[in-house]
Amino acid sequence: MKSNSYLWYILLAAVFFSCGDDESTVETIRDGLDYLPLKIGTFREYDISTTEYSLDGTVVEETYQLRVEIAEKFQNQEGGETFVIHRQRREESNQEWGSDRVWSARYEEGAAIVIEENVPFVKLSLPVFEGAMWDGNALNTQQGDDYLLTDVARPFSLSDGTLFDNTLTVLQEDNNDYIVALDRRKEVYAKDIGLIFKESTQLDFCSTPECVFSPDTVINTGFIYKQQLFSHGKL
Repeated sequence: MKSNSYLWYILLAAVFFSCGDDESTVETIRDGLDYLPLKIGTFREYDISTTEYSLDGTVVEETYQLRVEIAEKFQNQEGGETFVIHRQRREESNQEWGSDRVWSARYEEGAAIVIEENVPFVKLSLPVFEGAMWDGNALNTQQGDDYLLTDVARPFSLSDGTLFDNTLTVLQEDNNDYIVALDRRKEVYAKDIGLIFKESTQLDFCSTPECVFSPDTVINTGFIYKQQLFSHGKL
């Protein structure tokens, strides 16, 4: 979401001042680290589907499976620990996993951070509580992007019926503009597991008069990405 970081500080102030008056009014779930656990030897496997729209009208759809494993850790320059995440991919479930890329993650004071393609994103602000807001791009050079924490400690069901009793949702953007550009992104994390669901839809629409008054929405360019957990465990 468009950065509006001062709201985050207002929310923090409201939480801390209200704690002294009525602790029950503050929905705080410990520190929240167990929603993005970093433990060596743990793995998660996902079904991935993507749809890419090009300006020439080409639409490319793809499905594959992704495996992420926390393989090792090392001490970083800040004195903390950085965890190395091996990502593997296969096109079909009966194939062997093949090496894809290496990401990493770490905890800092007040944040859980994942480095994707050498770009750090603040995935969670800690402690977690309903309505928390923070800039997911605070540690990189991209435009500010406010994330909103919702549905803390609530159940979430995947499309295959798998139910997770204790999850939280990070709403990264919820722009429902079907005229110019649609941007909807969210990630769902389950306690003691980590990321279980991710959905990102970013589409640019044709906005000429002919397109606007057409009964059908015309997509110029864009990308739809869905990621859903099907297995997890520890080696």
